[in-house]
Amino acid sequence: MKPIRFYHYITLLFVFIIISCKNEMSLEKAYDQYKESFNKSSFEENENIVSFKDYYREISQEEKIYILKLEINSLKESEISGIGKSDPAIFQDSKGIRQRYCGTSDKSDRTTPKSYKNNNVSYARIFRRERRIPLIFHIVGEKNNSFNIDENLIAQQVNLLNEAFSKIQVVFYVKEIKKYVNSKWYEAYADSDGYDKMVDNIITLPIKEINIISTNQDSLLGRAIFPWDDLIGTKSDHILLNENTFPGKNLGNEFFSGKTLIHEMGHYFGLFHTFHMEQYDESGNKVYHNCDDLTHNGCSEDMEDKYKGDLVDDTPAQKICHFFKCKHCGDNDCSGCDTCPDLLGKDPVKNYMGYNPDSCMDHFTDGQYNRMETWLYTRRNIFLHELQ
Repeated sequence: MKPIRFYHYITLLFVFIIISCKNEMSLEKAYDQYKESFNKSSFEENENIVSFKDYYREISQEEKIYILKLEINSLKESEISGIGKSDPAIFQDSKGIRQRYCGTSDKSDRTTPKSYKNNNVSYARIFRRERRIPLIFHIVGEKNNSFNIDENLIAQQVNLLNEAFSKIQVVFYVKEIKKYVNSKWYEAYADSDGYDKMVDNIITLPIKEINIISTNQDSLLGRAIFPWDDLIGTKSDHILLNENTFPGKNLGNEFFSGKTLIHEMGHYFGLFHTFHMEQYDESGNKVYHNCDDLTHNGCSEDMEDKYKGDLVDDTPAQKICHFFKCKHCGDNDCSGCDTCPDLLGKDPVKNYMGYNPDSCMDHFTDGQYNRMETWLYTRRNIFLHELQ
């Protein structure tokens, strides 16, 4: 038997590379062939997706990961920057007193990409699977045996969260519940020294779960970090939740049914408020408006399309935040408002990303789901096991 010479090894290696490239190119070609149809489809399987699955019925996990990486690279190549900072949307009552509000703010400047030309992950349409995301609840009490949030209430809250995200098969589960007794932490305002000390003590790095901190601070209903923020992956990358926003709780005259965490989770996965705006004076300085006042302008008619409102095509434009229902429309039942009459659709006052009473809010749009999945597969992909 003749020995295999060095050039034989080279030849075999070359053949192996050719076969591998051929398989990848064939896979990529088939994927590209149907991709446009995937992008146009909603969350139901269509004949194009079925056809692709039939063509690659025996597709391996390695090939799926190859497709996923193609998709992620394609998204990164279509990043859109030019969207500026925005502080928390505040509102005041009739006496000019600042009321409770969502504390999520966008601290990143215009050089930071905050959207994609195609807010759609084809991979998620084709290889639909359950994505399980762990939660750690940090419950802070004022004194021993005085916790206002128990395991049953947390279970109710997580069930509501899962109902809201079921369309994209994201399943949140409670990995751990931690309780702390500290009267200063219990009422510490966000970003105060006491709050920062609490966060430093209770959150552990590296971040592998979504940390949810529940306290009784009354400056905010909730707060999250956007996925493009420089703080992701740090101890600041958590969700703050006022304990009175859990299902069945109330704060003054406001009754809550657990929608605040859904709202903040929307921010965590890249959603703006439905009435989002940014406005600058002639010197380029930010001009702040009460979001419930008609000087606020979520209609954004003077901006380029890619920078308008909340950057989601199927959420109608909304000029103001409607925290006190639709007072500017003479409407008190969460329907019929149209504060941007020159643009399509009525105000989405039942959308989770508004400032509407919990009794009003009941949905995300398909466009919002697509946008959240985009950030799940890019900046929040620590929860995608296939990439670990």
